[in-house]
Amino acid sequence: MRTTPIILLLFFSACSNGTPKKDENGVLKTDTESTSPYSDSIIPPSLKDTLGLDEYGKDSLKMCVAFQLAANKLSRAYMEKDVLTYSSFTPPEILKMYGGPEKYRSRVKELLSQDHVEFDHIISGPVKRVQAAVDNDGFAHGWYCLMPVRNYIKKDGKMEMQWLGGQTLDGGKTIYFLDITDKPKVQILQIMPDLVHFVLDQEEYQ
Repeated sequence: MRTTPIILLLFFSACSNGTPKKDENGVLKTDTESTSPYSDSIIPPSLKDTLGLDEYGKDSLKMCVAFQLAANKLSRAYMEKDVLTYSSFTPPEILKMYGGPEKYRSRVKELLSQDHVEFDHIISGPVKRVQAAVDNDGFAHGWYCLMPVRNYIKKDGKMEMQWLGGQTLDGGKTIYFLDITDKPKVQILQIMPDLVHFVLDQEEYQ
């Protein structure tokens, strides 16, 4: 039975600059953004590392940073049972399915309280792929990412793998994640069709 957390379950290659001090997995053990003892954080690339990149490359780097920071925040919210922050990353389509934000948050709170699996820590990232949804005229209409998540069970130390798809339609100001682990593409198409067309059809995962 799958025991991964309920991260939005209702319903570029690794971007790293190697400058900060990390372990062999690229993980910063001391979270510089939070004093949370629960989750490790992948250090996002530096926005200064744009030498030799064209405009698309610079935008890709910017989106990679935004997706990574958002995923770190999502992991902490789950571990700390911060329902409000956790739910802020839920796609509007999912909220509608559950009758609106309040009903969705109530359901998430209920599920979190019933979750009997304890995780020692969660590592989201690094981003596996980041891609713009580009129309025939070359204009970008949103950015999407494929994000691996490693969940370490406290009881036996085993790791369970999970995959998230990320979306932003406003340049990284608002980011949504969707749990796509073992999900058929026909289901994902209902929520994030461009994630399938521009990322998942181009990338092997699972």
